[in-house]
Formats: sequence, structure tokens, C-alpha cells
Amino acid sequence: MQESEENTLQNNSQDTTELKSELNSTEIVERESELDNTIVNQPNEPIMEVAHHHSSHGPKKLKDFIYEFFMLFLAVTAGFIVENIREHYVERHREFQYMESLVRDLKSDTAQIKLIINQYKTQRKGIDTLLQVLSSEKESNKNGKIYFYVFGYLNNATFFKCADRTISQLKSSGGLRLINSKTISDSISEYYYLNDGQDVTSKFCLEDFNKILQFEKENFDFTLVTKFRLRQLKIMDDKSFPTLNSQQIRTFFNSVFIYQSLLTDYTKVLHQLNIQAISLIGFLEKEYQLEKKHE
Repeated sequence: MQESEENTLQNNSQDTTELKSELNSTEIVERESELDNTIVNQPNEPIMEVAHHHSSHGPKKLKDFIYEFFMLFLAVTAGFIVENIREHYVERHREFQYMESLVRDLKSDTAQIKLIINQYKTQRKGIDTLLQVLSSEKESNKNGKIYFYVFGYLNNATFFKCADRTISQLKSSGGLRLINSKTISDSISEYYYLNDGQDVTSKFCLEDFNKILQFEKENFDFTLVTKFRLRQLKIMDDKSFPTLNSQQIRTFFNSVFIYQSLLTDYTKVLHQLNIQAISLIGFLEKEYQLEKKHE
């Protein structure tokens, strides 16, 4: 009887254990299902993690501020230096171009001056002879000789005009400031100052030359020049020409004499200008090494 009761208790205990096990399994399944539903129903939001970072650095020290300021200052200064170097290169290149162009102008000037001086040498010889004829009282074929020397040596006037293209650009654009060398700047200024002087002298010469032309228009017969060659006029009888009275001859002599004097002074000015131009060409070619470029 007792054994039967023990068996019954053991069976009841096993049933109870199995029931508990079944209940626990059912509860676990239900909870897992609820958890799955919760996860599915939640929106897709990133999982935010809040982390507290504790800075390992303390407040900035004075040397940190000084270092940052120094680096900023260094960057600005370096940019400024680079820009200055670039501007310096551009200005030196422009200076070189200006001087190269100026040398070409000066060479053109020297060629023109040489041509005019040679022309004046011939012209002054003819004027000298004309003055002798005008002042002579017993000159044979005087009128014919006057016509010969007037139309042979006083029919034109040539005056120097410098090539001022480059210097005008330098003045108008402020390019003279590009010239670093004071010696070069002074030499250029001296040349063009001397050129201004010759320009004034040439205007005086032109005024007197115009007076001579006016006298010729009023007192000479130009049709004779179209009918005869100059050498024929030189040997023609005086009766073939309009007669010039003593007053007219004296007035004409004075005009020609003054013009010759001005022309002599003008030739001296051109000589000085030519010397200055040649010197300046050599100076600029040496300083800017232009002669090497053209070799």
C-alpha cells in the first residue's frame, strides 16, 4: 500500500515538472513573438549612442595663440612676397620691351640726322655762293646765277623729326617709373631735352625759309625754270630776267644770310643730338644686353 502511494506521488511530481516545463516554453515563445512584433513595428531609425567624451586637452595656452597667429602671418606674408615677385618680373619685362623699342627709335633718329647733315653740307655751299653773287657789284650774268643758286639750293627745307613713339608711350602710360637706373633715366631725359632744343631751332629756320619763299613768289619768274634747265639759266643774259633793284637785292641778301646762320647753328645742334643718340644706344644695349639678342 505504501509503495503504491509513493509511486503515485512520483508520477504526480513528474507531471507537475512537465507542466511547468511546457508553461515555461510557451511563455518564452510568446515573449519572443512579442519582441519580434515590437521590432517590426518600430520605424527604421538609427540607433543613437550617447557617449560622453571627456576632453583630454585643457584650455588653450598663450603659446598656442601665438603659434596660430604666427602661421597666419607667415601665410599672408608669403602670398605678399610671391605677388611682389610676380609684379617685379612683369615690370622688368615691360621695361626691357620699352628699352628695346627706344633703341630702335634712336637708331632711326641717327640715320635721319646723318642724312639731313649731309644734305645741309651741300646746301650751305650753294647758299654761300649765292650770298657772294648777291653782294657782288660787278658779277656777270648776275640774275641768271641768282636764279641758278636760288632754285638749286633754296627750293626745299628738311628738318629733323625724332621718332617719339616709344618716349610718348613711356610718358603717357607712366612707364618712366619702370626704369630703375637713375643714370639711364637721366640719359634719356638729356637726349629728349636736347631734341626739344633742336625743335625750337628748326622752327626759327622754317620761319625764315618761308620768308625767302615769299620773296621768291613776289619777285621771281618761275616760268623761266619750267622753260630752261638750271645750268642754262646760269649763263643766260641778265636781260632775260626780271630786274631786281638794289633794295630788293639787299632785302633778299639779309633773309638768306639769316637763314644760313640759323642753318649753321641747327647743324651744330644736330651733331650734338647725334652724338647723344649714339651714346645712349650703346649705353642701353650694354645695360639691357640688347646687342647679344640681335647677334
